[in-house]
Amino acid sequence: TLKWATIGVIGQAWPENQQFVRDTALRLAQTTVDRLASAGDQKALDDYQSQLANALKRDCLVRITWTGDADLDLVVEEPTGTICSIHDPRTIAGGINLGDSFSVAGGGNSGIFSETYVCPVGFDGAYRAKIQPVWGKVTANKVTVDVYTNFNSPNATHERQQVELGKDGAIINFELTNGRREQPLAAAHVAAAAVRQEKLGRAMLNEQLSSMADPGAIPVRPGAAEQNRRNRLLAAGARGAIGFQPVIEVLPEGTQFSVTAVVSADRRYVRFTNLPGSTFSTIGDVTTFTFAGAGAPNNNGGGDNGGNNGGNNGGNNGGNNGGNNGGNNGGGGVAF
Repeated sequence: TLKWATIGVIGQAWPENQQFVRDTALRLAQTTVDRLASAGDQKALDDYQSQLANALKRDCLVRITWTGDADLDLVVEEPTGTICSIHDPRTIAGGINLGDSFSVAGGGNSGIFSETYVCPVGFDGAYRAKIQPVWGKVTANKVTVDVYTNFNSPNATHERQQVELGKDGAIINFELTNGRREQPLAAAHVAAAAVRQEKLGRAMLNEQLSSMADPGAIPVRPGAAEQNRRNRLLAAGARGAIGFQPVIEVLPEGTQFSVTAVVSADRRYVRFTNLPGSTFSTIGDVTTFTFAGAGAPNNNGGGDNGGNNGGNNGGNNGGNNGGNNGGNNGGGGVAF
């Protein structure tokens, strides 16, 4: 029982406020090793030590350290699309945010602060870590970033860089190979989408219920009778109406070359005026928004159906025309 429990606890990563759990497991593991050695059961001892070594492995680990009177947050996007942050410290993909800590030298605070992301058993694929400034000023406006993959294993890798913080922070991309999580990635995507859908459903329910939070103020508003009717329908279990309407735009990127041509009156000469490099455009940080949820048709009559059909046809035609124009013009695009 002790072997099973200690291996399970040590195999997980624990935040700063739960480090005592891991420390207790390590002490019990050492006691168990001593007991097996005293009993002379070499086979069981070797097997247990092998399992302990495997439990101490970490597929990927990201640590940021900085000095100065400032606070930073580390947010990691995993291959499944899940986000591990201080607000969501544990993800279904295995990532754990250990929280803020400071280095200790000689029993005192050395003034070096850090934040760590650990994924003991993770998926292969691309990871993206974002360093977000919270408050204060970092010394020299630079942060030390350490990225470990396959930590505590024979094929471990380590990369350290000094990253300069911009106004919106900095982004670090890295790849994980030989990840030990065996769950199919597609199934993990579905599970992550289900979690996001549940959170969205709760947010929608909270938005709907908030409209009934102040019933005494409803009669003084215009259309109070209609609002009361909607509230009664909502309380009776009718579905509310919360919608998302994304706006698709084509964003050009790079150097724009402008040319103006003037033809003479007798059509014998053409004068060109070119403005090379007249416009420089760059797409900076792009935030990916996930629109979760499902739309339901509103069958309240012919007028509504006609409006829905017209809106759908117009949206499809507009999307197709926009995509074709963007491809023909050679502009860079951002897809949501």
